[in-house]
Amino acid sequence: MKRKLIGLTALLLSLSATACLGNDDGNKGDTNKTDTDLSEAGYNSTNDEHYKVDEKGNRIGNREPHTFQEYEGDNNYKPVAPTCTAVGKAFKKCTVCGRVVSYNVPALDHTWGPTSDASKAATCTQAGFKECTICHKQEATDALGHDMKEATAPTQGSTDAAVKKFACSRCNEVQYEIDAKTGNFQLASGSSWKSGNNPDSGAVKLNGDGQSFSFTFNLPKGFTGKMYQRAFMDNYSSNSSKKAFYETDSTANIEVLVNSNKVDLSSQNTVTFEDLFKGEVDGSNSVVKDILLGDVTLGTANTISYKRVKTLNMTVSTFVFVGSENA
Repeated sequence: MKRKLIGLTALLLSLSATACLGNDDGNKGDTNKTDTDLSEAGYNSTNDEHYKVDEKGNRIGNREPHTFQEYEGDNNYKPVAPTCTAVGKAFKKCTVCGRVVSYNVPALDHTWGPTSDASKAATCTQAGFKECTICHKQEATDALGHDMKEATAPTQGSTDAAVKKFACSRCNEVQYEIDAKTGNFQLASGSSWKSGNNPDSGAVKLNGDGQSFSFTFNLPKGFTGKMYQRAFMDNYSSNSSKKAFYETDSTANIEVLVNSNKVDLSSQNTVTFEDLFKGEVDGSNSVVKDILLGDVTLGTANTISYKRVKTLNMTVSTFVFVGSENA
C-alpha cells in the first residue's frame, strides 16, 4: 500500500511539472483567433506584429513588428481607387508572415484646368467654366483678368514723352503709360513743373484756370481704347457731390484733345471727390488716382493737349491708355 501511495505521488508531481513547462512566461496557448490571422503556416499575427507558433499553435518565437510592402491585391483583397470626392482602399503585406492589412487612400481633390468645351472657357473679361482634369466635373469661374507683362517700348524721338508698353499674355489687350516727368512738354504761360517731392518732382502742376500743356509720343500701330489720367488731386473742397472733372452744373473742369479731337468726358466721369479721398494719400493731403477720361483713338504719331478750364488743383504725372492695337 505504501508503495502505491509513493507511485501515485510521483505521478501527480510529474503531471504538475509537465503543466508548467512552456508556461513560465504566461504565453502557452496564446491562440486567440479574434486577434490573429494565420496568413501563412507557422505564424500568428496581429495588425502590429507576428510570432512563430508550433503545430499546436503555441508561440515559440519572439514577437516581431511586421515588415510591410505595398500589395497589389488578389481575389480576397481588392483595392479601390480613390476619386476626387471619395477615399480609396489599398493593401500592404508583411514579407515575413504574409499578414495583409488595408488602409485608406485620401481622396484626390479636384485638379482644375481649362474646360474641354472652348465655348465655355473663361476669358480675361468674361466669366466661364473650369473643368477637373480627373473627373471632368465643371464649375463656374470668374473672368481670368488680364495678365499684363511689360513689352518692348515704342521708339520715341528726342522731344517725345517716354512710353512704356504692357501686353496681356492671354489676349490682345495692351496698355501704354506715358510719363509726364520725362517728356518734352510744351507748357502754356503760367503752367509749371511740380517741384520737390510732393508728390513727384517733375510732374505738371496747373495752378490757374486756362493753364495747359501738350506733348507728343509715338506708337507702333493705331490704338483704340480708354484714356486715364494718373493724377494727384489736391483736397481743396469737402463738397462730395462734385465729380472728378465736372461740377454739379456739368461744366467741364478740364479740356483734353487727342490729335486735335476733343475727348468726350461727360459720360465717363463718375468718380466723386469723396471717392477720391478714399484712395491713396501721398502724405500732403493729396490723393493719387487713375481717373478715367474717356474713349480715344490713337495713331502712330500723337499729340495730347490738356487744359485746366476752371478751378481744380491737379498735378498730372502719367497718362494711361488701355485697349487694343488696330490691325
